[in-house]
Amino acid sequence: MTRTILIADDNKVNQMVAKLMLEREGYVVSIADTGKIAIESLINQTIDMILMDVHMPDMDGHEATRTIRASGNQVPILAITGGDTDSELQECINSGMNDFIIKPFEYEEFHQKIKKYLLQQ
Repeated sequence: MTRTILIADDNKVNQMVAKLMLEREGYVVSIADTGKIAIESLINQTIDMILMDVHMPDMDGHEATRTIRASGNQVPILAITGGDTDSELQECINSGMNDFIIKPFEYEEFHQKIKKYLLQQ
């Protein structure tokens, strides 16, 4: 079964790197440049997981995640963030994200976390 992963990130380089890493493993990838577009994507297509950048224009990843969770949608959401302080990571969890991946991505950790949450579905 092919899984679709939404990358919600406004940075084109981050989008490209994550997309290539995911497609190499056989995932279908969709891209959203803002949190609002990520929410719209959930309405318009089947998404199995979201990789959500924390800092985006229009609507940041925390607000987008809170909105998704308030709608009752429990799709796995992994924060993609450059910040690795305990308070930043705790904020990701508090906003409803399942976990986080620190940028720059380490290939093995990146895929281990994705597989962990996709297997739970």
